[in-house]
Amino acid sequence: MRLKIENELLLLGFSVILLGIIVFLIPLPELLPMRAILTLIFMFFAPGYSLLAIFAPRKNDLTNIERLIISVGISFTGVSFFWLLFNYTPWGITLQTMFFPLMAVVLLLIYIAWQRRKKIPINERFMIEFTVNIPKNNPDKFLSVLLVASVIIGFASMGYSIFSPVVEEKTTEFYILGATGIAADYPRDFVGGLGTNVTVGIINNEGKNTDYRVVCSINEYTTGGEWFVSLMDGENIEKDVKIIPPLINEDTNMKIEFDLYLVGNPTPYRNVYFWSDIHAPMSNFTSFYFAKEPDTFLGSIEIGRPVSVKLGIYNYEHKTMTYMIDLSLEFPISEPVQFEVTLNHGETVEKELTFTTLTPLFYPKKMVFNLRDMGHPQNVYKQLRIDFTTEKP
Repeated sequence: MRLKIENELLLLGFSVILLGIIVFLIPLPELLPMRAILTLIFMFFAPGYSLLAIFAPRKNDLTNIERLIISVGISFTGVSFFWLLFNYTPWGITLQTMFFPLMAVVLLLIYIAWQRRKKIPINERFMIEFTVNIPKNNPDKFLSVLLVASVIIGFASMGYSIFSPVVEEKTTEFYILGATGIAADYPRDFVGGLGTNVTVGIINNEGKNTDYRVVCSINEYTTGGEWFVSLMDGENIEKDVKIIPPLINEDTNMKIEFDLYLVGNPTPYRNVYFWSDIHAPMSNFTSFYFAKEPDTFLGSIEIGRPVSVKLGIYNYEHKTMTYMIDLSLEFPISEPVQFEVTLNHGETVEKELTFTTLTPLFYPKKMVFNLRDMGHPQNVYKQLRIDFTTEKP
């Protein structure tokens, strides 16, 4: 049986419009698999076919198999370009941002191709002609058809995975925050027997009310006790927890760990931890830390806008200490950043430093805060570092 379609461009145009109606005006869940398959066939066939119809309007220009393979290749290249282009636009990559521009381009190409084809004698115009029987004396054509069909099925499967709705995983977020209010800058130094606070956060995304139990341990020894909380779905809590390290005879690096349990389940559901130096009560040390989140933790600073950084020093040297903080930079600022402070044993000071960048920078930079013991000012005692880039105002 031999089939013939004399005006496939008109059929393609109506199919594109019909697909737009199915995709956007009939958003039924039952049609989702069909929407994904039809959209992928459209994206990876129609653009190339309509463009090829402009440059190869005669039936002797290409064979049907060549026209099909070239159409898929051109469409794949064009869609990849659209994908890359819209990835850098404010709209991003969505079904709508990809489909509507492609539909407009395809309809325009179909119109141009039809105008060009009308100028060609009818007996020379391309039209789709094929027989249903598998060609027995030319297995290469049959293999080519199988290859193209495999490519189309592959793209359709990929489209279904892309455009099918993602089922959100039911889970719980569990985290700890440092002194600056972010998941960093945890306490670096503890004294055995003395406590310090950290913030523990829980967000319930389980899709139901959930009961939790939180246990804190240091090197697998429970400390700070345990506490229970019940959260509704979508509810969150942040709680200050006091950590009291054990008394030790020598300084040791220890693992401070928080385990989150679902009440009734003996296996930890979530786990977070950090490492810290635990000092013997008679050991000597100085703690140097960010007292609040620096503006530049956002990743960039604006030229001409003041930048504020608050630093803290805790003296546990068992003697009076004089410290100096200075700032190492790779670019000019409004004025030097430097100050001295004298602390008795057990005292803490927090100092806010403010400066302004003066010149534009277009690549990552760093700022390093140096803490010096004024008894040996040539040596850097401790450091804090921030990496960032600058922006034009």
